[in-house]
Amino acid sequence: MPQSSLQRTVTLPSVFGVTYATFPKPQQIASVDTYELATLIRHGPKAETLGSVARAFKTIDEHWLRTASYQEVERWQALMPLYALRWCAIILGELLPERWQHRMQSNPDMGSWDQVRREQINKARTLISRVTSCTAG
Repeated sequence: MPQSSLQRTVTLPSVFGVTYATFPKPQQIASVDTYELATLIRHGPKAETLGSVARAFKTIDEHWLRTASYQEVERWQALMPLYALRWCAIILGELLPERWQHRMQSNPDMGSWDQVRREQINKARTLISRVTSCTAG
C-alpha cells in the first residue's frame, strides 16, 4: 500500500533496531487534506476534528500566547472545551448500532458490547473531567 503524504513526513524513531510509531506534529497533520486524513485513520468525523485542531495548534504557539491580546487568547481557550465535547461525541458515537456493527466486522475479538460501552463511557468521562478541571479556575 502506498504511503500517504502524512506518513512520508513522519520520522519514526528507532531504538536498538526497533522502530516506534509516533504521532505526527500538528504542522504535519494540518498540511494534509481532510480526505487523505480520513482515508488514513478510516474515520471521517475524527479526521475533520483532528484536522481542525491541528490547524488551530499550527497557528497557536507559545509566542502567540505571549504576544496576543488577552481577548484573543481567552477566545481561543474558550474553544478548547468545545473540541473536547466533539471528541466525547465521537467516542460515544462508537456505541451507535451502525458503528458497533462496523467495529465488530473489522475486529470481532475486541470484547463484548457491555465491556466496550464501559470503556467508551469512561473515556468520555475522563475527557470531560479534564476539561472541567481546566476551566474551573
